[in-house]
Amino acid sequence: MRIKIQTILVLVLLLLILVVKSYFVTQSVMPSYESFYGIRQVEQIRSTGMPLLSDDLSYQGRVNVMGGLFYYLVAIFSFFIPLLLLFKYAGVVLSVFALWLIYLIAKKLFLNKWIALFVTFLGALTPIIFMHSLNTFTPLSFFIICYLGLLYLFLSLKHQQNILFFVILLVISTLISSLVLVLIIGFLFYLLLLKLEHLTPRKKEIEVLSFAAIFVLWYHLLIYKKLFFLYGTHAIWQNIPPALLLSTFQKVTMPVALSFIGLLPLVLGLYGIYLALFQERRRWLVLLVSQTFAFAILIWLGFFQLQNGLFFITINLVLLSGYAIKQTIKTLNKTIVPFLKPSLAILFVLIALASFIPLVLFQGTILTDSPSAEEVQTLVRLENIIPLDATILSDVDEGHMLSAITKRKNFFDTNFVLAPRVEQRYLDAKTIFLSKSTITRLSLLNYYNIQYLFVSPHTLQTYNAVEFPFMNEPNCFKPILSTTTTKVYEVTCKLEN
Repeated sequence: MRIKIQTILVLVLLLLILVVKSYFVTQSVMPSYESFYGIRQVEQIRSTGMPLLSDDLSYQGRVNVMGGLFYYLVAIFSFFIPLLLLFKYAGVVLSVFALWLIYLIAKKLFLNKWIALFVTFLGALTPIIFMHSLNTFTPLSFFIICYLGLLYLFLSLKHQQNILFFVILLVISTLISSLVLVLIIGFLFYLLLLKLEHLTPRKKEIEVLSFAAIFVLWYHLLIYKKLFFLYGTHAIWQNIPPALLLSTFQKVTMPVALSFIGLLPLVLGLYGIYLALFQERRRWLVLLVSQTFAFAILIWLGFFQLQNGLFFITINLVLLSGYAIKQTIKTLNKTIVPFLKPSLAILFVLIALASFIPLVLFQGTILTDSPSAEEVQTLVRLENIIPLDATILSDVDEGHMLSAITKRKNFFDTNFVLAPRVEQRYLDAKTIFLSKSTITRLSLLNYYNIQYLFVSPHTLQTYNAVEFPFMNEPNCFKPILSTTTTKVYEVTCKLEN
């Protein structure tokens, strides 16, 4: 059987992306800060067979509520692959496989392998898609595959076996990540837009989506009932501190967001949305637009991290870009200038490359969410000199790493669900780091029984500081470990009652 040139080209593209992304990952010593939560879960599963549901080290002791399927799958692979390597490179492999799924979806939608190839090329060079899952491996890394797989299967429900595959993948997705709720909301928007477009949903679509909505809602109410009972509707925001949500939106300005998405996917994707809403009456266009709207609205409501939401929006825009290109080619064929098609293709390729070049030039800034070798070495040394019941204050992003390496309690971390007084802790940590009042700082440290403060370049960057006030108070804050970039301070003073 002869392999067509488009298939060869897409395989070469995916191989090149795999090599380039792997090279970027090698520039970092350790996986991302976020990955250390997964590392702790996998270590717990391997030693006890159960996930870490009661965590004495997180938030000085708390309960974890989660779907554990992802961590069990990783635990199985960790018997064959070293855990740190798995968490550094598995996200890269899955992201490349996601590009292959984008190619399959585009080929199915546009019935043109050259357009599908270009859509894959565009997705591969889009900044936010390229950067996603670099040096990190989380349930989101796996959910990307589930999301694209569910879209592909939903577009193929006319085949009876695909209904079964859709249901199986939906169950897996639900056990992997709560982001499946966004997918369900997108499907509800799809039914609504079909109604507005005077299109009738197919019977199979109604049956499949009814099951999906009932199952996903039942599962989340069952697993997270305690969360809803404690926080009510605020649980939808995953108990993320409002101050942290606000700071995230302030950091990602409109120009930054546009640079993440890329000029070409944005322009062509918006054109595809325009065609779907005002000119074309195609179900799959409505589906992609509905999913885009779902993620955009939930970003605006602060449902999840802005960068993750922009990632899924960009995937949908890339797929919609294919239809914009197809319509542009059709328009050119009807004019007297069809010879412009090769020039237009070259222009699009150059624009895509132009958005990718800054990533190569500034590769050192891409993996800033990963600890340096000095941070890791400092924490390894710290484990041997502090008591087992000690509590350490660091930046919220570093909490999982701190507990994973030192086996000591962190003050807070990024797993906010069911965390105690999370908003107050976030504000109090900021006060401890930035307050110029020793009395204020010590009163909070005494209240939370914090004995050590961990200061890294990441901590200073988070609070936009060159140094913290307590770093110049050796009588109460004694430096016990110090490297070129990272320091640990012991709290030696206490306030008398």
